[in-house]
Amino acid sequence: AFRAIGEAGPAAAFAVPALVATAGKDASPAVKGMVIETLGKVKSSDAAAVQLLMDAVPARWGNPGDPAEEKFLADLARDALE
Repeated sequence: AFRAIGEAGPAAAFAVPALVATAGKDASPAVKGMVIETLGKVKSSDAAAVQLLMDAVPARWGNPGDPAEEKFLADLARDALE
């Protein structure tokens, strides 16, 4: 589903609220990563989507010992925002 939405690009903007909901606090890092990548391909200006991406970026400069997946998600979010 993520790939199909990403391939549709901006035409799939209707799916952005569902993507944001999928990346909730109980989502695994793998799911969050797929959501972030997909949001980058959809290129939506939805406020909740942009906030989700912005919230992931600070982890890139996290403290030593932070989980590697946090930094991975931060890199994905940075790429998505570009």
